[in-house]
Amino acid sequence: MVEQMLTAIDADPTDGALSLGGAAMLPTPLSNMLAMMIRRGTLDAAECHDMLGLDADDGTRVLRRLNERGWIVAEEHAAGLRYRVRLARKPGADAAGWTRALEE
Repeated sequence: MVEQMLTAIDADPTDGALSLGGAAMLPTPLSNMLAMMIRRGTLDAAECHDMLGLDADDGTRVLRRLNERGWIVAEEHAAGLRYRVRLARKPGADAAGWTRALEE
């Protein structure tokens, strides 16, 4: 299962941030974990491993690969590392454009 997840991560052409559509195309345990991470804001490593159905070593490999691709960010907290999804901006999502439109 871990190899299937790593292969799916490597096969996606997106680097730097994750799109919701891209997340939906990943294997179900991985997609579900990322969706939960989006809903809750952050997950710790143990929560991620449980959702992936992997032991700590394999789960850490998957988290490390997601982090290398820029899809998730590891943040240091008092209780240890927590992971959050780094979502891609929608094309055309320009805050300056919205500001200009509101001013006019």
